[in-house]
Amino acid sequence: MKKYMFRAINVVLTILLCTAVAYGQQKLTLEEAISLALKNNYDIRLIKNDAAIAKNNANWGNAGMLPLVTGDFSTGGSRQNTVQTQASGTERRIDGARNSNMAYGVGLNWTIFDGFSMFANYDRLKALQEQGEKNATAQIFNTITDVINAYYNMSKQQQLVIAADSTITISAFRLRIAKNKLQLGRGSKLDVLAAQVDYNADTSAYLQQKNLLNNQMVTLNQLLARDVNTKFTVENYFEIDGGLNYTTLASQMEQLNPNLQSALLNKKIAS
Repeated sequence: MKKYMFRAINVVLTILLCTAVAYGQQKLTLEEAISLALKNNYDIRLIKNDAAIAKNNANWGNAGMLPLVTGDFSTGGSRQNTVQTQASGTERRIDGARNSNMAYGVGLNWTIFDGFSMFANYDRLKALQEQGEKNATAQIFNTITDVINAYYNMSKQQQLVIAADSTITISAFRLRIAKNKLQLGRGSKLDVLAAQVDYNADTSAYLQQKNLLNNQMVTLNQLLARDVNTKFTVENYFEIDGGLNYTTLASQMEQLNPNLQSALLNKKIAS
């Protein structure tokens, strides 16, 4: 019976140790996760670069409104060694004779009116600039959404791991009781085997749940653009805003949603 007692105690100590390690890890808040994602996420960096390029391109010069100044400059030269034989038979040698030339010029072209094409081009470039800004905003929103979903999923997996811990503890005590009853002649071998099967199943479920938690932790680390092996915990309790109004949200979505605004800009650019 002492042997079974020691096994049960070892199981409890192992669970307590795992819990202590989990609580010893750094706790990451949702606000910190969003801040890290907005700072490090590569998709946001790329889309911001595209927006900056579109802003730089939106100028009168690219639209064809400004004069075009061109300049040409060229230079050249040669070095020659020559030997001249005169009628008297005397040879005249010239080594390293140099010859150089240079040419340059400036031109100015300015289209004063091209049938409003330049104005249409300028409007298109400004629309592309605005679309780049909307795309950057949309990417930021999408990243925040992905981070929130991953954070909540990890919180759920974290709670399921805690529940699996408790289940293993209960199974271990049930197994110990069944074995004690068998030792005292009050139980049967069948009860011990059934308790052992439950304990093994709960242990397997716990390990699978731990694996799901680790996978979700890797996913969140990837969204934060940091080392995927970084260990941390997340919050388990959240305040839910119960005052949301569907009509208000639908109206704000139509007016502020960057994806809808980008679609309208696409139509404007095509026109």
